[in-house]
Amino acid sequence: MEYVEFRVKGSETEPYRVVFSRMGSSLKARCDCKAGKTGQLCKHRLAILNGDGNAVVSENQAQVAEVASWLAGSNLAETIFEVVALEEQKKLIDEKIKTAKKIVAKALMH
Repeated sequence: MEYVEFRVKGSETEPYRVVFSRMGSSLKARCDCKAGKTGQLCKHRLAILNGDGNAVVSENQAQVAEVASWLAGSNLAETIFEVVALEEQKKLIDEKIKTAKKIVAKALMH
């Protein structure tokens, strides 16, 4: 089993503890942030799986790329990629809604 732990800057004073483990194609991750503690997929785990180590404050930031490489071929790869794609679509849709609302509000005022 492979195991990597990171300390990640978040909204609390103390950094969050984010732990990844891999055995074969089985990938596990946990985070002690509020979302992670309630069983939700948090942005801290997702960022590391996407290779983003900007919030990592522990001395092993270089291991982010290694852990991100674990995603390919894992039991979660397809679903994580779908989540990322859907989040991007959501951003685009939210922007379109915002723009449309502005147009309607402006039209209603005249």
